[in-house]
Amino acid sequence: LFSTTLVNCMHQVMAHETQNKEIEIMCTEDTKTDEAEKEQQNQPVQEEQTQEQEKDDEKEEKEKADAGGTETTKKRRLSGMLKKVGTLSGFQTVLNTFNKKEVERTIKVANSMEELLASTEKDRRFLIFKSLFPSDDTGYDKYFWMDVALMTILAVVGLIIVAVRISRKEEASKVGLSESGALLFTAGFTPLVLTGYAIISGATKFRQQNLIKAASSLFLTVLGLVLLALAEDVDILMLFGGGSMEIGVLFFITKMFSIGEDDERTIVKLESQLADARRSVGAGMALSYFYNFVKPVVTDLYRNKESDKRIRKEDDVVMMVKNAKDRDGKGEEHILAKHWMTILIPRDLNDNNLRGELRNVEFQAHVKHYSTFRPMSQPILKTWTSSEDGRNYCSGLCDLPTIISSIWDRKLDMDQRRNDASLTQEERDAILEVNVPLELVGFQNALVELVQQYPETNGRVRIISIPPAPFDWNSVFEAIAVVDDNPDAFTQKDEAEGEQD
Repeated sequence: LFSTTLVNCMHQVMAHETQNKEIEIMCTEDTKTDEAEKEQQNQPVQEEQTQEQEKDDEKEEKEKADAGGTETTKKRRLSGMLKKVGTLSGFQTVLNTFNKKEVERTIKVANSMEELLASTEKDRRFLIFKSLFPSDDTGYDKYFWMDVALMTILAVVGLIIVAVRISRKEEASKVGLSESGALLFTAGFTPLVLTGYAIISGATKFRQQNLIKAASSLFLTVLGLVLLALAEDVDILMLFGGGSMEIGVLFFITKMFSIGEDDERTIVKLESQLADARRSVGAGMALSYFYNFVKPVVTDLYRNKESDKRIRKEDDVVMMVKNAKDRDGKGEEHILAKHWMTILIPRDLNDNNLRGELRNVEFQAHVKHYSTFRPMSQPILKTWTSSEDGRNYCSGLCDLPTIISSIWDRKLDMDQRRNDASLTQEERDAILEVNVPLELVGFQNALVELVQQYPETNGRVRIISIPPAPFDWNSVFEAIAVVDDNPDAFTQKDEAEGEQD
C-alpha cells in the first residue's frame, strides 16, 4: 500500500512539473511572437530613417565634390596608405632584426672601373653598379691635349716674333695688316682646299667634321683677304700661288709616303679594340641572359597579366614561394614587399660552383600570374608573416646569373692551352689570356645598357657587385633590404662624398 501511494505521488509531481514547463514554453513563444511583431512594425520606420540618412550622405558628398573633391582625394590617399600598412610595418620589422647602420657602411656606389677591379677577396663591400669604363675611354685623351699644347706654344711664339719684327719697321700699321692678312690667308687656305676636296670627292668617313673644318678655314681665308685688301702694295696672286704649291707638296708627301701620324693612331686604336672584342664575350652573354630571363620575369612586376594594367607601387604582387628543395610543390602565396629585382654579380670567379651556391638559398619564388611559358623561379631571401594583417610577405627577390661561369671555364681552357710545352712563344702569345674581372665588368656594362632601354626593367632592376664565392646570403639580404628601403640615399651619399674629396 505504501509503495502504491508513493508511486502515485511521484506521478502527480512529474505531471505538475511537465505542465509548468509547457506553460513556460508557451510564455516564451508568446514573448518571441510579440517581439517579432514589434520588429515588423518598426522595420518600415527604420528603413525610412536609413534612406533619409543615405540621402543626406549623398548630398554631403555631392557638395564636397562640387567644392573641389578635396575630401574624396584625401580618402583615396588614406585608403591607399592603409592598403600597404601591413607590408610597410612588416618590412620595417625585418630591417630592425639587424644593425642597419652597420650594413650601410658596406654599401657603396662604384665610381670607376679601377675601383671595382682593385677590390680583393678580403673586400666584403657591396658595390651598386653603373656603367663603368676605363679612365682613358671616358673622354680624356692625352694626345689631344699634347696637340693643343703644341699649337698654343707655336701660336704664342709666332705672334711674339711677328709683333716684335713689325714694331721695328716704318709704317708698322700697314706692315702689320699685310703680315697678319698673309698669315690668316695661309692658315685658312690650305685646310680649305684639302677638306673641300675630301667633301667633293666623297672619299671620307668624316663628312660632318670636314664640313666644320671647311667652314672654319673659309672664315680665316676671307678674313685674311680683307686684311690684305686694306694694306697697300700686296700681291694677292703671289699668295695664291705659294699656297697652292704648299698644298701640292703636302698632299704628295702625306698620300704617297703614308706617314700620317693620325692614321697610325687610328690603326693602334683599332687593333686594341679588336683585341678587346676577341677577349670579351660578356656582351653576348648579357644579351642572352637579359632577353631569356630578366626582361620576361621583370615584365610581370611591371604589368599585371590578368588586367593588363601597369602595376603601381601600392599594388600587391603575389609570389608563389616554396622551399628550394621541394621541386614538386606549388608553394604558398606571399606578397612581394618591394617591387625590385636585384642581380648579384661577383667581382671575380673561382673554383666555387655558382649553381651550388644557389642551392644554399632556402626559398625560391615566381610571380603567381606569370606571362612566361613556364614559372621562372628565382631566389627569395626573406619570408615572414605580418603581425598587422596576418598575411605572408617576402623580400630580397634576386638572381645570380650562372651563365657567367663560362668565363671561368674559358679561362681554365686558355691557361691550359697556353701552358702547352709544345707551343712556340709566338703561338703561345697568339692565345689571348682571359681577364675574368674585366670580362665581368663588360657583362655588367652590357646588362646595364639593356636594362635602361626598356620601361619594364628601367627602375625595377638593380645590379650589385658582391664579393667572390662562397657567399654569405644573410649579408646579401641585409644589403638588398637596406638599399630597397631607400634606393636614392646611397647615390646622394656617394655624390656628397665625391664633392668633399
